Amino acid sequence: MTISDYLKRSALDANGFNLAAIDRARESLQAVASRPIAEAEVTANALDLFYSYPVPELSANGSCSLVHTLARAPYDLAQALGGRSARNTESLVRLHRLINQVQAMTGVGWMGIYQARRVAAGQRALVKLAYYGAPSRAEFPLNPDFARLSNNSTVGLTGRACIIGDVSLHTCEGNPFYVCDARVQSEACLPILNEFGETLGIIDAESFEQNTFGSGMLVPFIAFALEAPAYLP
Repeated sequence: MTISDYLKRSALDANGFNLAAIDRARESLQAVASRPIAEAEVTANALDLFYSYPVPELSANGSCSLVHTLARAPYDLAQALGGRSARNTESLVRLHRLINQVQAMTGVGWMGIYQARRVAAGQRALVKLAYYGAPSRAEFPLNPDFARLSNNSTVGLTGRACIIGDVSLHTCEGNPFYVCDARVQSEACLPILNEFGETLGIIDAESFEQNTFGSGMLVPFIAFALEAPAYLP
């Protein structure tokens, strides 16, 4: 998918992006992701961290995270992906590289990449594959009911980006927002699209300051969204 096509399909085309800057960011991310995988990246300890991670306890009805209480058991990403495999491992290694690179480029407080997958009972959800920052919810159901609570689910269903400059104002106006960390004051949630415009997942980035995600700040995240389909498990 071209940069212009992505911006149009994701409803970001009105923001006046520097296409050459996005292209340069893509090249930088490609260079990081395509390096041969080193032994240190696939040690037993590293793989354990890739395939499971801590998550907050959920409320009784599953509608929100109990931010200061971790669930007793970590999330089993291996189960969600159908087990550990060479292909899954390679995808996770390269996605973690991209997460770390984009975070280093932007300095955001939290970011993660989610893939739309079938989970329990065949339901569709956004499954968190890799992230930087504090523990957060692992799955966001992809259905209209949960989209009323979550901008992540909304973007996953619509394929249209959601840029929030002021979380307090956004929620006061009745817009969906799922709180995993009360420190978050602005957010950018971008769809991951295939060549046909179908939504494969999302990239979510959060800042502890308001109005973080202007057009210049979004460049690495757009580049990440364009590169991500090549590395999904």
